[in-house]
Amino acid sequence: MQYAGFWRRFIAKFIDNLIFYSVAFIYLVIISGGHPHTIISLLVKDAMSPADHPLLILIAGLMLYAFMLAYGTSFIASSWQATPGMRLFGMYVAKDQKRLTNQRAAGRVLLYFIPGIIVAIASQVVNDHSLVNMWFFYGIYAVWYLPIVFTKEKTAIHDMICGTRVIKGRPPVTLSESVLPPTPSSI
Repeated sequence: MQYAGFWRRFIAKFIDNLIFYSVAFIYLVIISGGHPHTIISLLVKDAMSPADHPLLILIAGLMLYAFMLAYGTSFIASSWQATPGMRLFGMYVAKDQKRLTNQRAAGRVLLYFIPGIIVAIASQVVNDHSLVNMWFFYGIYAVWYLPIVFTKEKTAIHDMICGTRVIKGRPPVTLSESVLPPTPSSI
């Protein structure tokens, strides 16, 4: 069994982010009523104070996180066992060489949020939204994903916590997922 390495996973995550943020942009256009100022305000940090439209900011944020959770969970817990980006680059997620349950897949996706939460809290505490904060953000993500480079099974921290592995190839097809012709005794 071969495990998927850092760059393969990085590029797959990039593809998934392109898909996610394309859908998120369409969502922002819809909730903003198509008004360019509101769209720009939602996309550009500090262009609009959360006090201007606190409910809109809250709803937009919660919906984006909910979509991100649904996106990752539904694909990883499916027969693909992979997001579209992972599938494109020939890898899948498994625990003990089996498909993840919806709960474990959701837990794994929720663990993606931890570096972002750390950065969000830190940026509010120091009130710094500068380039230094951006480097801090990428540093937290590097710590989260760097073990892929150094561990034998190429595990990131969320893999370690969930007991999952990202494996090169396609997941094995089980009998319940395959399309079998009816047997003579079932006719």
